[in-house]
Amino acid sequence: MANSVSSDDYFVCVRTIGERTEKCLIDRISKEFPTLPLAVVSDYPSSKTLERAFQLAMESGKKWSIQLDADVLLMPGALQKMFDVLSRFEEKVFAVRFLVADPLLGTIRFAGNQTYRIDHIPYALPFAKQSKEKLRPDRYVIEKMEAKGYLFADVRQEVIGVHDAEQFYRDIYRKCFVYSFKHLNKADEFIPHWRSAESNLDFKVARKGFADGVQHLRQITIDARQMDSVAPDFGEWMKGEGIEEKSPLLSFSAEEQSIILQQAAARHFAALKRKKYHTFY
Repeated sequence: MANSVSSDDYFVCVRTIGERTEKCLIDRISKEFPTLPLAVVSDYPSSKTLERAFQLAMESGKKWSIQLDADVLLMPGALQKMFDVLSRFEEKVFAVRFLVADPLLGTIRFAGNQTYRIDHIPYALPFAKQSKEKLRPDRYVIEKMEAKGYLFADVRQEVIGVHDAEQFYRDIYRKCFVYSFKHLNKADEFIPHWRSAESNLDFKVARKGFADGVQHLRQITIDARQMDSVAPDFGEWMKGEGIEEKSPLLSFSAEEQSIILQQAAARHFAALKRKKYHTFY
């Protein structure tokens, strides 16, 4: 790519709980940038993953830490576009995020990625340690840093990938259970989407997870292990519905990603026309 920015200033961290798309994400990164420093972090709860990712970033000696959740599949060439955009931000910018297409919620939104300027991470690390009980650890840290005068940027010019496509049913259930706490006030936007395709098993599991979450009266944390105690009967429900867990995902083509992007964009802009669009964090 002419006049593109070098990858030398960047460290990538994949944050995972064993998502079905983890291998595809890592393969895409390694194929496009074989020598790019890459770490995979899997700690519980998610606040510990963030804390560990921060520590590795500080050890990397790089300028920016691109942190990707393993439920994101990058579009071809997306990393280079991110490098080019990030290189133009002023020093006071601490955190940056990019848009993704989300077929589960049926929209274009900011999710599954955060990029942090590593020089500022030492000041943010104490906030990561404080974020254990937060539903949005990254958001908590960023808000604390904003209060100290650091800047946060949303990049709306690029859709870097797809988020929550082709996930295991157990992860869809867990995520939508959590959505009943995070996005309850926005349910009128995505529940009709889940009802739009009766034969879509992802949506069926999503409806189940959200409904169970609405009925759950105790507070939750972002900890995948918690689902074993919060929803011990999910496996039995799967059997009763005749649903078998998906096999590991070995590949996912750019063409499949493009279809998801087009569908999510169409629904996103239709919602904008109806003035029914919400921002999902």
